[in-house]
Amino acid sequence: MTQPHIPPPHTRRSAETWEAARRDYVAGTSAAAVAERYGLAVRTVRRRALTENWIREDVPALCDRLRDRLRADLGDGPERNFIENHNGEDMYELLFVPSAAALGDFAFRRAAETAAVGGPAEAAAWLRVARLAGQVGDRHDVGRDPFTPADRIRARMAATPSGDDEAVDEEPDLADVADLADEFDGHFDPSR
Repeated sequence: MTQPHIPPPHTRRSAETWEAARRDYVAGTSAAAVAERYGLAVRTVRRRALTENWIREDVPALCDRLRDRLRADLGDGPERNFIENHNGEDMYELLFVPSAAALGDFAFRRAAETAAVGGPAEAAAWLRVARLAGQVGDRHDVGRDPFTPADRIRARMAATPSGDDEAVDEEPDLADVADLADEFDGHFDPSR
């Protein structure tokens, strides 16, 4: 015997509650936060999102749009140009002269920026990078070359000469062979 006054489990919440939950979820709120806010089970929210095709806006794209809006609000003043140039220099140094301290500073600034524009998950990821960079400390710093001689030879081998479609086999420099021999305790054979 069924009792008509008790709704089935999947409709215990009102349509308005589910619509509000859907709006929050699609706007980027996590399933756990939506579930807690509306008194639902996390699994129920995820299942409903899947069955009803609740498609979220990509959170990094949302953060980028908010960041662009903030940049537009700042205008093209000299301060903004200085900041953009400084950020470009930071990225250049991280690529070509990597250091743990610079990585930590860069990651912390990005965490602050993403937290300011409403990207808590991305901010947390950048904070983890900053923390890990601090743990690495100066074990990997500017004074230490992070690339081995073998890395440099591999990079040269991977590069193809401009204008040609095929790589040209060249004899390795004597200095490179000597460095590799030191690296492999004298057991490096360039003919292999």
